[in-house]
Amino acid sequence: MIYLSRHALIPFLLAVEFLGGYALAAENHALLIGCSQYSDDSIRDLAGAENDVRSFEELLRTQFGFKNITTLAGWPADASKRPTHDNIVAAFEQLIEAVGPGSQVVILMSGHGFRVPLPESQVDLLDPSNPEPDGFDEAFAPADYQAGKNMILDNQIGQWLDRLKEKGAHVWIVFDCCFSGTMSRGDDTEIARELAATEAGISLDAIRKADERARAAQMANRGSSSPASEGFDLSRKQGQQGSVVAFYAAQEFETAPEVSRPHGVPAGDPRFKRGLLSYTLEQELRQRTKKVTYRDLGRALVSRYRADGRRRPTPSWDGDIDREVLGQEKWPAATAIHLEHVGDQTRLTGGQLAGLRKDTIVAAYRLEDKEFSQPLGYLKVTETTATAALVQPVAYNGIDAPKLNALPDNSVCRIVSQDLGDTRIRLRLMSIHDQVTDLDKALSQSIAKLAVDQDAFVEVVPDLQSAEWVYAQLTPSAAARQLGDDTSEPIGILLPAEDASVLLQSVKQEDECPNERLRRIPHARFTGDTVTDPDACAKRLLEELRKVHVWKNFWQVASAYSENSPLVADSDISLEVRLLKGPDDHSAGEPPAASRLANGDYITVRVANTGYHAYWYSVFYLDTRCGIYHVATDAIQGRDFQNPYETRVEKPVRRFRINKNMYGTNGFILVAVRQREHSVQPNYRFLAQAPLGQSATRASIDTHALSTPFEQLLLNTLGGGPQRLRSSQSPDEPRISAWSWVTE
Repeated sequence: MIYLSRHALIPFLLAVEFLGGYALAAENHALLIGCSQYSDDSIRDLAGAENDVRSFEELLRTQFGFKNITTLAGWPADASKRPTHDNIVAAFEQLIEAVGPGSQVVILMSGHGFRVPLPESQVDLLDPSNPEPDGFDEAFAPADYQAGKNMILDNQIGQWLDRLKEKGAHVWIVFDCCFSGTMSRGDDTEIARELAATEAGISLDAIRKADERARAAQMANRGSSSPASEGFDLSRKQGQQGSVVAFYAAQEFETAPEVSRPHGVPAGDPRFKRGLLSYTLEQELRQRTKKVTYRDLGRALVSRYRADGRRRPTPSWDGDIDREVLGQEKWPAATAIHLEHVGDQTRLTGGQLAGLRKDTIVAAYRLEDKEFSQPLGYLKVTETTATAALVQPVAYNGIDAPKLNALPDNSVCRIVSQDLGDTRIRLRLMSIHDQVTDLDKALSQSIAKLAVDQDAFVEVVPDLQSAEWVYAQLTPSAAARQLGDDTSEPIGILLPAEDASVLLQSVKQEDECPNERLRRIPHARFTGDTVTDPDACAKRLLEELRKVHVWKNFWQVASAYSENSPLVADSDISLEVRLLKGPDDHSAGEPPAASRLANGDYITVRVANTGYHAYWYSVFYLDTRCGIYHVATDAIQGRDFQNPYETRVEKPVRRFRINKNMYGTNGFILVAVRQREHSVQPNYRFLAQAPLGQSATRASIDTHALSTPFEQLLLNTLGGGPQRLRSSQSPDEPRISAWSWVTE
């Protein structure tokens, strides 16, 4: 059974097979499929799927040395290059024929996915040959898909993967598509990579019957174990030489978006459309500086999603995830950033894929300065594309702005400070009566005025498509119709814009619990004077939105000082979350297999130090409702340099039980600074805050004790200062390690 979600991909490098005493390097192969144009006019095209293929082809060839790459993308004049059903089948068969023992194989499947009800002939939904407890097969839509025809089912893909594995190949397959059965906003900003049932030619009655079969089977099998519904079966056959790892773009209850990237490009321009998973994975691979396992690569992807301000989707992964990505013992050097003079412009190579963004500051060094000991000067990025950046000279760190013509061509540049972007929250104000209208003018003015007074960390926007959060006031009749509330007064609801449909779709099913619709969504409820008094409402709304602001900023700062950040020279301290067997399990635990934890799971949180330096650290828990909780503050010593057998120092932090109130996006963040720069333990408890809808006083802040640039950045995450955060090198050499997951 294949669980087609979307996930990322990319395997590679030299595996060696010994034949007759000779060492032969195994060849690497890639099959990249991007369905962007569909022959059926009723199916939405996905410009980003073809862009994903072109970008990955370039990455695999230039950075990882792949030569054997087959691409099926778009709808070219050459019919053999189109990602049609027959061409995809033929390409898989050719790939299976070509690989040998030790081959590294990358497969990308970018396009629309959908769910297909199991045939009624399969009586047992848990049949070992095709276990589908949800009552559906997952399917990928080739470019010539038509209602019920030319689909590629998960079972077929599973058989192909088994055959590749039987031949000794090591496969990394990435599914940048989704099968959640739901749809998200469909505008120029984001499009779901999924076909609705009607688009796929599947009747709603068939969907309903499949759901009923699944519910009946779940009731009948209550109390017995059943196959996990996440991922597809990657290991039905044992004793095979090869391996398979699958990356998926989202959990099965989420949608995989197609987005516009890099940030700031025109939303409707098809040249900049990308699958979020493919684009983020490409960034991580290009910027990484050392080898990594698939498990840790997945964790890094989730951290990038959170730093991007995204609560969902959450990528997942499955298979032989403790193998090193692309089989590499030594990771290829990250693409260096070089300076070049072209006409009257000075630019840097690399662009956003190398971590550059507008207002990034880089230090320029002579090519022969291998230790980066003497910067020639500093430059600020003024404009970026995916692969290049324009710069201007800037005074920084006590050094005057250099003259551009004095900087030699091919100078090596290193990032020393980064602008983390506009931190404002885009808010849509609306009123819901019999229809959706703009919010009362007096209240809108009060909110807009107060937002400006409080350093404008909120930007009021005119439409839902450009909003991140929504505040809606509902009349009593609308509250009853939309939420099932029995109230004689209007209510207000603050919630993420991506969940606004809960306010726009009436309660239709008698057995649907209205409160359940909101329980699983981060929100704050407004009643009484906080609804009817414009000034009181505005004040409360800004208090709640500040929590969102801090939560979002904390994730951004975490990414800025993470393992793969250009500001972190050596990532020697990390936060580890391990799964326990139960409350009586006092072992060190095992690493979770994926990015999802379930209600009732027990975990232990630990801090590990693989270096020789001692650190002060603080650990925080961030919940789905923007709550930030201080968990621990302590110190951890470095390794004993006189003991060659000691490779790491570990320290337990706390044990947790996952409960039903932890639904959605959760995470831990470890903040660590070296002790040599701080004579006493720093106090970062001021970052803690109550979740949405609850009040609590934030811990007092001793601003005089926050002396380093990094500590000032932590203070700025609270808002009340610049609208844009800036990370930079800091003498206390901060390290931040994050671990995020989703709970269904």
